[in-house]
Amino acid sequence: MRVKREHKLNRNDRAWDHHEVGKIAQNKLINIIKSENIVFKQTYEASRNKNAYYRQKYDYAERRIVKSIEIPKYSDYTSLEQAIVTAHELGHYLVYKSCRTATFRLLTSGNKYATYLNEYLAWRKAKSVLRKMKLFKVDGFDGIFKNRMYHALNTYKPSERFSVYLFKNVVSFMYVSVKHLVLSYFFVGLVFLYEMNDLPLPFNILPDSAITDGSVNTTIFYGGVILIYTISLAIKYIEVKKFKDR
Repeated sequence: MRVKREHKLNRNDRAWDHHEVGKIAQNKLINIIKSENIVFKQTYEASRNKNAYYRQKYDYAERRIVKSIEIPKYSDYTSLEQAIVTAHELGHYLVYKSCRTATFRLLTSGNKYATYLNEYLAWRKAKSVLRKMKLFKVDGFDGIFKNRMYHALNTYKPSERFSVYLFKNVVSFMYVSVKHLVLSYFFVGLVFLYEMNDLPLPFNILPDSAITDGSVNTTIFYGGVILIYTISLAIKYIEVKKFKDR
């Protein structure tokens, strides 16, 4: 992201104490945010939750994306920390702006590792913006930024290693896949068994060529297994997705 000259801190701005530098930086950040057509708000809701937010939603009436950044109206943050938090929320916007739809969906899926990655990328963008604003030339700012960033990231850091999480998911996927494959095989086999023994079925689902002279047509048999297997996995996926969306 390009930062205009008027949004950078000059030598006189950086000469003030941290409190004044923070106020100057915050005002410049608000101007950057508004230049991106983002609504900036300081709210009591954010104060109660002790958190800042970047939100975007589709406005059907105006047919455009409504973007907003909310930060606490009252907080324990110093003015410099408040500027850092504001830059972090701007960082979320910059991450979403530069990524594709599939990546956006992954980052906002709610998965704990995707959420951590989302936060990490937003902090990287925030650091880039603040560096271009020349805030890192302020004495002691680098330490303040790192403390705020690492403190925030630690609240999102997953409790287990990604390799362990990945292994568990692979094992879980393999278990579900094999289970559904075996059930599909036995289901189709049972239908063929009923047909071969002239046992009544609620409806005839096998073509006449499925069984010829007491022999099973293997192409139709395994085709049926794959069809049932695919349908059962699709139903399983829909059920899991509905559960996660609750």
